[in-house]
Amino acid sequence: MEPLLASYLSLRYESNEEQKYLQGLKAQYLSAIESESYHMALFAYHLLFMSFVYQTIHKVKIWLPDQFKLALITFPAKEREEYVSATSPWAYSKIRERTIFGLLHLLEDCEDLVADCKKGIVDYRNEHLGHANPIIVD
Repeated sequence: MEPLLASYLSLRYESNEEQKYLQGLKAQYLSAIESESYHMALFAYHLLFMSFVYQTIHKVKIWLPDQFKLALITFPAKEREEYVSATSPWAYSKIRERTIFGLLHLLEDCEDLVADCKKGIVDYRNEHLGHANPIIVD
């Protein structure tokens, strides 16, 4: 992975599948830019960005477990337990993006930034792009 992307995404992959997924997204992003297919580049970039968000939330769960549990208090008990016991960042791909950005409040009081993410990123993505998950379609 290029240094800039690698500085945001985890250097420790959970599996070969995750490594293949993230490296494939990076290659897709760079290829789309090279061919001036900017819509496809934006799509790949969005998936890389959401992968970063999932990894960040997973780190928060590890570093601030009490705050993480408290942030999930409004989640149904079954989902709350699933996220508290998650061993992979990809578990959070099931959380709606509008909700997951709110979990970033655990790191810092960033209400304006979270509102911008919900409006700018989620709304645009819902209208024009897709969702990030670690599944490679053959």
